[in-house]
Amino acid sequence: MLIQDNNARLGEPTHSWFDLLEDAGINTAPGIAGIGAARPFKVPFTVDVRRTPPAKGDTQLQQADLVTQASLALPSGRLLISSQDFGDEPRIPSSPRETTPCASTAPTRTPSPRTARRGRITTT
Repeated sequence: MLIQDNNARLGEPTHSWFDLLEDAGINTAPGIAGIGAARPFKVPFTVDVRRTPPAKGDTQLQQADLVTQASLALPSGRLLISSQDFGDEPRIPSSPRETTPCASTAPTRTPSPRTARRGRITTT
């Protein structure tokens, strides 16, 4: 999944870009933060756009078993969350600024391995 400025484009990244995304769970390119999943199938996630960063005692982040973040420039003031091939996904209006998307995953209470994880993206 890509979190990006509306005007940023990933183009054709190298295999090493995706290798780092898979190994670290996150990788960046100008105007783009890529968020990876530990499993080769879709993980449901929520997007939480806040005015301030999460507090240190944020319960959902404390329950997460993986938390990763990166800096992201939003010169257009419009945040796009998509896959590499995107089209009419909604843009989240914002103001032009630097932001820090934080991705986290945590177990769910379901017996199915395909839905045993949930993701959360928090950005300010």
